[in-house]
Amino acid sequence: MELILSVAVVLVICVILNIPFEAVFIGAVFFAWGIMLLVNILLLYFFVRMIFSEYKSAEFSRIEKSEPWKMDVAYYIVEGKEYPCVFPAEGVMNSKLYKKNRKYHVMVNERMECVYDRFACTTCILGVIATTFITVAGIYLFIASDIFDLFKIIN
Repeated sequence: MELILSVAVVLVICVILNIPFEAVFIGAVFFAWGIMLLVNILLLYFFVRMIFSEYKSAEFSRIEKSEPWKMDVAYYIVEGKEYPCVFPAEGVMNSKLYKKNRKYHVMVNERMECVYDRFACTTCILGVIATTFITVAGIYLFIASDIFDLFKIIN
């Protein structure tokens, strides 16, 4: 709701200041591209952390709300110590995806005191591929487009 209200306020201010629609559109595209770039950097960070994690056997323990973030997180027991997953637990079909007293293979990061389960690994790998593709495509479209002609229209 706050996002919709914020967008409406920005659009009203742009109309009051008589800013052309093209400039508002270009600003929105750059904003969306910037958010995608930040997501790409975040996923790359987790991907690099995952690469330097140790592959170990673990037993699924439980799904519980994590204290700092108040999100459902899967917990795994690795060599007698319980670790939370780095990403929140999947929201649907928890009973089918996470089975108690079952052995799984996870990537344990001792420094972060967390694990990467199969869903976190998939998220990191596919997320890095997708966001890198979208970020590079955005750069290509910016270079290949006639966006500089739109700046001439605005001025």
